[in-house]
Amino acid sequence: NNLRNGIYFLGTEVFSLDRVLVANNNAENAEGSGISLGRHGTDAIFKNVTVTQNGAGNENGGDGIDIYTAGDGDLWTINMINCIIHDNGDANLVLADRMGDSDVSFNISYSQIDGGRDGIGNGGGRFQVTYGRGNLDDDPQFVNPDEGDYHLQDDSPCIDGGDPESPLDPDNT
Repeated sequence: NNLRNGIYFLGTEVFSLDRVLVANNNAENAEGSGISLGRHGTDAIFKNVTVTQNGAGNENGGDGIDIYTAGDGDLWTINMINCIIHDNGDANLVLADRMGDSDVSFNISYSQIDGGRDGIGNGGGRFQVTYGRGNLDDDPQFVNPDEGDYHLQDDSPCIDGGDPESPLDPDNT
């Protein structure tokens, strides 16, 4: 549990996450997200990131990932590859341009997004979403998420569902 977000980044540098799990972040009595990323032209890379079972404890709801701009004619590029965004509060992924004057290119490939393309909420603004190759909208089949075990079951559709150009898994697949 957290007062607001599992990960919160507000700035102008490149934001990059690789091999990160954000799970069970529940912002009690606040609006919150598993990951909140915002402001001023921050390019971002999400690679091999799992965001699941995050939410908020009030009527404002909560999201898996909340990405927002704050104006100034920002130009952003956000890439998401080999990620699992599943079973989060009100929405799994929310994009919002709060001032309406930023251009954001959001590229999603080889990822599991709960709800598929419809699982991406647009809170307003000029987001160009490219829902690319290899995306899934299936239950990732975690081993035992209620006990914090987010490994994938052997028959998970996410196993070997990632980018074929990615490094091999320990089993050489």
